[in-house]
Amino acid sequence: MALFGWTKFERSILESRVFCHPEDVRIYLWILNHAVVKNGVVVGDRVLKKGQYVQSIGELQDKLWFYNGKKKEKFSSSKIQRSIKRLEKEGLFTAEKFRSGYLFTVREARDPVRDPQTVDITLNEEDMTDTNRHEGDAGIILPSRCESAKEDNRDSNGNRNKNVKNVENEKKKTLTTLTNTMADRLALITEHFLVRRGGSFSLSPVDQMALEKISLHEMSVDELKAFMDEQFEKIKVYEPNATIHSPKYLLKVLERRESPGKRMAELDAMLDRLEESLNDYDEE
Repeated sequence: MALFGWTKFERSILESRVFCHPEDVRIYLWILNHAVVKNGVVVGDRVLKKGQYVQSIGELQDKLWFYNGKKKEKFSSSKIQRSIKRLEKEGLFTAEKFRSGYLFTVREARDPVRDPQTVDITLNEEDMTDTNRHEGDAGIILPSRCESAKEDNRDSNGNRNKNVKNVENEKKKTLTTLTNTMADRLALITEHFLVRRGGSFSLSPVDQMALEKISLHEMSVDELKAFMDEQFEKIKVYEPNATIHSPKYLLKVLERRESPGKRMAELDAMLDRLEESLNDYDEE
């Protein structure tokens, strides 16, 4: 499944013992970035809450393969289980074991803005030198000569530069919103397909690409879901237990099918041409 957007990552992990075990870091990042982002996502016979992820040890072994020189290798089952215990002990997530795997619940990263106690402020050595301190008050840090020069050389274009920065920030916000919207569409479409298909929740790169193309269609998410449901039901007419194994099939059907919006646009254009013809006839 293609991943979009970003995930909060606590810097304290870099100083924990987790960072000393490569498998711990990889397993944590994998679970963190694959946990569902909303409540009510159905996976198999479970309804997941935000921050949860279901996976078996075998699937984690397959997903987290690595190169040892030129040879592909996998983490052993026992190594992954030890890693899960360490990550649990660090409080990064909880892992509930059941018959076919684990239910992981990721701890939400603390927000330094909303929780000031988590902010780790580190001053540069240059800022802490005695030359930058006032002789009468060791607690006050004065700006360096370089910073003072920059302050003095600020020209009358300061307001204009500020406006330019504001415009750039707005563009970044718009791009972030658009990216998140695309990611949400893809996630919803992918989840719906996997639930309807049943069985394995793994997707090949070709299937992921097909789902991305489907999510970019002009139809809304609800319309795309209805379209997918319609195709699954058509398959079951001939064989009740049949299913659509690859979204490539849905993509081909979708490409051959005109959307309602496109048909309405063509109908409007045809009516406009008819009206123009009638007007020309009346003028004659």
